Parts: sequence; C-alpha cells; structure tokens
Amino acid sequence: MEANEITMKATNLSIGYLHKKEKTTLAKNINFQLAKGNLIALVGPNGIGKSTLLKTICGTLKPLQGTINIQQKSIHTYDATALSKVLSIVFTESIPPSNLTVAEIIALGRQPYTNWIGTLSTADKAKVKEVLQLLRLESLATRKCTELSDGQLQKVLLGRALAQDTDIIVLDEPTTHLDVYHKAYIMKLLKEVAHTTQKTILFSTHEVTLAIQLCDQMMVLTADDFVIDQPCNLITEGSFAKLFPEDLIVFDAATGSFKVNT
Repeated sequence: MEANEITMKATNLSIGYLHKKEKTTLAKNINFQLAKGNLIALVGPNGIGKSTLLKTICGTLKPLQGTINIQQKSIHTYDATALSKVLSIVFTESIPPSNLTVAEIIALGRQPYTNWIGTLSTADKAKVKEVLQLLRLESLATRKCTELSDGQLQKVLLGRALAQDTDIIVLDEPTTHLDVYHKAYIMKLLKEVAHTTQKTILFSTHEVTLAIQLCDQMMVLTADDFVIDQPCNLITEGSFAKLFPEDLIVFDAATGSFKVNT
C-alpha cells in the first residue's frame, strides 16, 4: 500500500476507559492501515468495544495507548475544524432535528466551510446538489426527516457526511432497524460511494454475511484478538469462526455464513 493511498493508520492501539485513574481496557494491540476508495466493516460480538474503537479513532475518546494518524499526521494535532475537514462521523445517536428537510440536513455537512452565520456559498449549494444526485435523493429534497423511512434517513445521514467532503467517513451500525433488503441496499450503496468517490468508508455492523460479500476489507474484533484483511483471507484463517461460541452457531466457510448448530 503506497503512503499516499493511506488515509488512516493506527499503531499499537489500546482502547477502553479511564475513570478516576482506574483503567478499563477493552482491546489492545490494534494495528491497521486504511486506504482510499475502500469499504471496511468492523464486526464483533455485542459489548466487545466496536463503538469504543470507532469513537477512539475519531478522536472522541482518547486511546489508552498507541497512536492514530490521519493523512500522515497525528489526530491530536488537528483542531476541531481541521479534523472536520478530513473526517466525518455518523453515529447511531446523531439523528437530526425533525423540522429540517432532506436538503437542509445534507447542507449541515457544509458547516466546516461556511461563515460564522452558516451562509451557504455557491460552492456549498453545488456540493449539496451533487450529493442529492449521487444518492438519488432529488425527489425527497424538500421532505421533512420525520416523513422518511429508516432506510431513507440512513441515506440522508450518509449524504450529510458526503457533503462534508472528507477523505474518511465513519458510521456506527448504519443498518440498524432496517429489514434485510434495506441492509443490503445501504451496504451496496456504501461500496458504490467508496469506489466512486475514492473515500475511505469504515462502518460497524452485525451483518457479517453481507459484509463478507460487499466489503474490500473487514476488521474482526474479539476478546482475544484484532485482525484486518480481505474477507476471503479472513475466512481461510478462521477469523469469523472465533466470533461466537460454537454451542449455538457455527461459521460455514463454504457459504461464508453462520448456521445454527443443530
């Protein structure tokens, strides 16, 4: 991987919480490099630390140990405005105000570039229009977010991140509450956007089987290990088989899916 292709790098990262000088480590020895134009899924059991890892690499939480570089610079050298121009975030709790329209929500992504009263320039408006077209949301531009389905709202939140025009987009479980069709739709859309725009898109998910089919790389986080590789290599290495206890479900390497152990 060429240095100019790398958008984010983590070295010897340990994640967790520090409370009253007491350290709780959720995961350690995390090392990875993410490249332009790649879609990467983060998978792991409930409570293993997926959201904590995402918040750490986004600068919301401090790492217990190790370094995170964005564009070959330490994340801690960026102020809030500079960071918002290289990294955009869509967390599950980031639901926009209900009175805003689709176009207005997407326009919020331009805040790092607007003046102090938030006036959109011609370039800002052009970017919003470009995103509406890219995500095929033109027909919903004037609709309030309360009038959207869960799948449509996820597209709009992705649109806000795209309007921010950062090299890296991080999403925390963007397919939560969606039916299987819309889970696949959103993941396929993420892949299309990553490849079309050459942005790095990292997201957490419980949809392991879909991620195997659609992602360029996957991160597998367990209590004992962290690995990142192409899905086909992770299958060969048995990484997915270690995700859950085998008393109930087992991973079938031939089909790339989990099956109930009967």
